[in-house]
Amino acid sequence: MQVYVGRRTLMGAAMGWFVSSATVRAAEPVAITGAGSSFIDPVMRRLLELVPASMGVQASYDPVGSGNGRNRVLAGDVDFGASDEPMPADKLADSNLVQFPLVFGGIVCAVNIPGVADNRLVLDGPLLGAIYTGAIKKWNDPQITALNPGLALPDLDIHPVSEGTPNGTQPGTVYNFKQYLFATNPELKAKYGAGTSRRWTVGSMAATNAFVVDTIRVLPGSIGYMSLGAAAKAGLVRAMLRNRAGKAVAASSAALAAATTQADWAHAPGMVVNLLDLPGDESWPIVIATYALVPKEPKHPEALRAFIRFIINEPTAAPSVFAASMPPAVRTAALAMPGISGS
Repeated sequence: MQVYVGRRTLMGAAMGWFVSSATVRAAEPVAITGAGSSFIDPVMRRLLELVPASMGVQASYDPVGSGNGRNRVLAGDVDFGASDEPMPADKLADSNLVQFPLVFGGIVCAVNIPGVADNRLVLDGPLLGAIYTGAIKKWNDPQITALNPGLALPDLDIHPVSEGTPNGTQPGTVYNFKQYLFATNPELKAKYGAGTSRRWTVGSMAATNAFVVDTIRVLPGSIGYMSLGAAAKAGLVRAMLRNRAGKAVAASSAALAAATTQADWAHAPGMVVNLLDLPGDESWPIVIATYALVPKEPKHPEALRAFIRFIINEPTAAPSVFAASMPPAVRTAALAMPGISGS
């Protein structure tokens, strides 16, 4: 009898050990990996901090650039990608992916003009086009002072700074800034062509966005373009922009969100819309969308679905790093997509 009880005790202990081990194994989080746009990296880092442990997901994101992100999700090396350049509809269909704009960022112009404080200088598309092609060379040019009555602007040379790479590739910031200038300066588009990679700007070329920031910080008279988040983090002086409605607006998460609500999402093939120079009194005129690329048939369906739905529904991450979250129409459409909805 004693032996019988001992066996039951041993068996119970063994079963308890087995159950405990199974429970531990079941509780191990599923690794979800993403890669792509460096523009969205601050938002992704914030989102990863907010993922609840109860979701059972351990997510990571590698900001290797939009092109590399697209290639890695197409190769199946990562669970999702992020790109500042949307994928064409036929490529999406062939690759069995869904795409939606996840985060909206803004491009701003930072300046170093002695005596000019943050969000005091007002510029617009035509002035920026003239500055970056060398037609306007001084900060006290009559065309600039006319837009800035009461602001003391010095007789100081303008030093435009652009981001550029030796191999000629264009980061999303460069591409979208150029498209904004072409949209607001039709003569530039006619002269250079909207798709050209030919150099058309004057001034200095910096290899990375970090070098653009460093140049603006130390060079009086300089102006450069970058993400709102990069300019704010660096503490640079930002220019306001006059938008399509003729209003001078300061860049902010609210101004980015105001622009996204003006887009015609209901008639946007593949959820791809032009976010440059949109109407609206509060709209910021240079907005970039970063697109998520998600497999319809992922390797970890439940875990990836839970993670993607979380980042779609999380309202606080983007504004905390000077970006804008998805408008309601985009969120609703994204949640209904194959691979995300569960269907």
